[in-house]
Amino acid sequence: VIPSSFFNYPLSLVKQTDDDDKCFVCIDSDSAMINNDQGQALFDEKCEQTDYLKARTEHLLNVSEKHEQTNNIMQYFANKKLLTLKSLNLNLGDEEKIALNGLYVIDEKKLETLPDEEFNELRNKGLLPIIYAHLSSMHQIARLAKMHVNLTKN
Repeated sequence: VIPSSFFNYPLSLVKQTDDDDKCFVCIDSDSAMINNDQGQALFDEKCEQTDYLKARTEHLLNVSEKHEQTNNIMQYFANKKLLTLKSLNLNLGDEEKIALNGLYVIDEKKLETLPDEEFNELRNKGLLPIIYAHLSSMHQIARLAKMHVNLTKN
């Protein structure tokens, strides 16, 4: 699976202004992926967008929409004061350690002590599965770090 940011490269989407929904598809013209002899054409002989460019643009718009949804959800959590700043120290073995600082995570204690009305609001907005997936994933970070170490040793 290729992350969207890599899949879309060298194309990106840029809003005209923060107040406007108009956006442009931009191309990193310095990219080694730009080649006049190989690759996909972006425009046809009639200067119309090719199906390739239309599909990439649609994908860029979908990624942008999901990014905006994520920002809105995180802002909602911040407004409800459900986020807390956390640092993680990972032991990668052979005395190699990594410190991850500046992570915002759901504060489980605050979640557990929410009044019923606010907890039900989270449930009604469909945010509980997101919260529980996040909390579950936090308990897997050390395991993923160990898997990474084992993969890089082999």
